[in-house]
Amino acid sequence: MAHLDPIGLAGGINLYQYAPNALGWVDPWGLSCKNSWNEFQSRTKGFFSSSKAAANAYKAVKGKIKPNFPDPRTYLEESHVRQHLAQFDGGVSKIAWGVNRAEIGPPGGHFVMPRHVADDLISRSGGSIPKLEHLLGLSPGDLGDAPVRIDIPNPSGLRMPSGNEPGANEFWLPGGKTSGGIPEAVIDQTPVTEAVISKLPNSNI
Repeated sequence: MAHLDPIGLAGGINLYQYAPNALGWVDPWGLSCKNSWNEFQSRTKGFFSSSKAAANAYKAVKGKIKPNFPDPRTYLEESHVRQHLAQFDGGVSKIAWGVNRAEIGPPGGHFVMPRHVADDLISRSGGSIPKLEHLLGLSPGDLGDAPVRIDIPNPSGLRMPSGNEPGANEFWLPGGKTSGGIPEAVIDQTPVTEAVISKLPNSNI
């Protein structure tokens, strides 16, 4: 199966899949529709410290689409941002189908998870690529036949995702977690020389 890099993400799949049709954006969470507050609460359960914080995020993104989402620091409490980014203090990781350029990620930044979360996901998958794809919320085949783990000990530009990043698709939600509940952040494009790349065990079952 061929894996293309149509928008130059340089290194493969991030925590999100490629948007299937970036120009024909849809609104799966209904954030641009009325009466979507309950749906938003359901999708972001555990993301925020209070219903007030969730409401602030909801109001900030409701009715907006990429690339017009606001800076998350304008609607998230500073304590939320600080506590969230502290999860990445031990280094960051991502799992990709491969690396094919001298830089990892596009110039606008790329998604990563805390290193300890990558450890847990790989352990829980038991070496099964299909299981790992499921845990990451990816479609079957997205990681290819020989995925790699990319560890970045000293990331540059660690920040909250805004939803405007090249790798963010229509399933992006505010608050710092993927739709599957995995903590995420964005870092600057990373030279391959500053990353540790290793193959993942592959049982494919």
